[in-house]
Amino acid sequence: MIHRNFPNSGIELVQNEYYYLVVNHKKGGSFRLITKGGSYTDSGVLKNMKEGEIGIINGTIFNFVNLFLGWSGLYRRILKAWLRSRVVQEGKYELRDFEISERQIIVHGPTGGKASYLGHQSSRYFSPAELAKRKIIPQINDSIRTFIF
Repeated sequence: MIHRNFPNSGIELVQNEYYYLVVNHKKGGSFRLITKGGSYTDSGVLKNMKEGEIGIINGTIFNFVNLFLGWSGLYRRILKAWLRSRVVQEGKYELRDFEISERQIIVHGPTGGKASYLGHQSSRYFSPAELAKRKIIPQINDSIRTFIF
C-alpha cells in the first residue's frame, strides 16, 4: 500500500490493489475515490458559503478594466492577490475525519457532492474516472460513510 501525505498542500494519497484515494484536507476533506468498479467524488462543505452574483454593471466594469489593464503584470499580481483573498476558502470548511485501512475507508463528517461555486461561467472538464460506468455508493449511517472493498 502506498500512503503519502503532503502537509504543505494538505493532500493525502492512498493507493493499493483495491482503490486509489486522494483527499484534500485544506478543502474540508474533499476527496476522490477510484476503484476498478467505479468512482466516488465528494467536495468539501463550506460553513458559511456566500453565493452572490456580480451583476451586469459590475461585470461590465470588471471586463473593461481587464481589457485595458490586463496586459500589465503589476495589475495581474494585484488582481490575483485580491481574488485569492475573496475566493479561496481555506479553513472555512466543515471538518471531516478519515479512517483508512486496506479494505475499508470510513469518512466521518458532512456529506458534500460534486460542486463548483463560481461567480461566473466556466468550462466543464472531465477526468476518465468521472466517465466510469458505475458510481460507488457508500453505506451511510447519519454523517458516517463507509466504503468496503
